[in-house]
Amino acid sequence: MKIFKNFKVLLSFTLLFLCVFCLSITSLSTVIASINFYGAKNYLEQWEDSGNITKDDLTAAYLHAKNAKESHENHPLYTDTLSTILQYKALSKSDYNDSKQLLLEAEAENWNSAVNRPAWPVTWANIAYTRWLKGEVNTELTSYMKRASELGPHTPEVHIALAEIGLGMSKRYIRTFLNNKDIIKKHTLLGLRHPKTKSTIVNIVTNTKTQSLVCTWLTQEDATMSKRLKCA
Repeated sequence: MKIFKNFKVLLSFTLLFLCVFCLSITSLSTVIASINFYGAKNYLEQWEDSGNITKDDLTAAYLHAKNAKESHENHPLYTDTLSTILQYKALSKSDYNDSKQLLLEAEAENWNSAVNRPAWPVTWANIAYTRWLKGEVNTELTSYMKRASELGPHTPEVHIALAEIGLGMSKRYIRTFLNNKDIIKKHTLLGLRHPKTKSTIVNIVTNTKTQSLVCTWLTQEDATMSKRLKCA
């Protein structure tokens, strides 16, 4: 009987040790994932501010994002971050097939995020942007843009993605642009007002050569903001 009691005590301590050990491993995994996520996020913020992206930076950012995702496989924030960096990698490739493969990988990460957190607006903005980069300008792209706008009317990442897509459309896909003009205008102007995104939106306007269009919007909505684009 005494032996049986001792066995129960030993079993209890063993189970307690295993629980503490498992919690410690989980906590360590969470810390490692968080460190890697912020490592990747820092690169993304630098790129948005300066636009200066080196091959070494891309490699380092990708490894941070990949390691964060591997530590927490289905965390939407980590999969979205990895997708964004894959998009940057795709844009850096001169070979069409290499670029397309990276965009397919980026989109797969986004759909993984959408399954786990379907109401997260950044995921839908990323899906829309990936489709745009792939040249798939169709009703699906429009639906993803609208979904991102509905879920994230004041989300900085949504402002950037929809301004990039929408202002790019204005030069090549006029009908699609006109069909989506309201949300493109909305997020472009909100992006110019937001301290986190205003410099990025100005760069998008410059790169897409849409200053005249956006200046017209600014004049209609908020003349005081026109100085940011040096509108006449």
